[in-house]
Amino acid sequence: MKFFVFVCAMFSLLALCHGCQTVQTKEQASPLRQRDHDKDGNIIPIRKCEIDLNGDGLKDLIICHNVSLGGTGGFPYWVYLKGENDQFREVDRILAGAFALDEDDGNKLLWGYSHLSAGSGHMWYSYFDRQGRYQRSPSLLIRAGDSGSETGNAIYKAIFNPRTLLVFDEIK
Repeated sequence: MKFFVFVCAMFSLLALCHGCQTVQTKEQASPLRQRDHDKDGNIIPIRKCEIDLNGDGLKDLIICHNVSLGGTGGFPYWVYLKGENDQFREVDRILAGAFALDEDDGNKLLWGYSHLSAGSGHMWYSYFDRQGRYQRSPSLLIRAGDSGSETGNAIYKAIFNPRTLLVFDEIK
């Protein structure tokens, strides 16, 4: 019976995760126009980072539309590519607490980290392949944080450091 419950829970989790990674392909003029309001009608701040992710010279966007949805794992972020006529196309949805941007052999790598506990978290990276398609690696569980391991903390610090860490602006 325990095995059956475990299998059902795993399938539910997979369905939920798959739904979180589904992205829309419809282009829109400005994702910054999507604003949420609190119960009193006040606009909830947005966190944004404008940076060229695919090397085309245009400023793409990473946005947290609703900072009130943040939790232990971080905030929900949307990744948008800027295209022709100032249109944006959503390419990913991510739960993350930290982002870093680095280069490897001319390719820009967007790293993300989602905190799980005082001693662990998931990290992953994404990039655009030679055909211009957005690719994301499987996540890797590392033992970083106050209760993490030396190796886990060294991995985290090697990727998420002052040179690579992305800074987000808050728009009210």
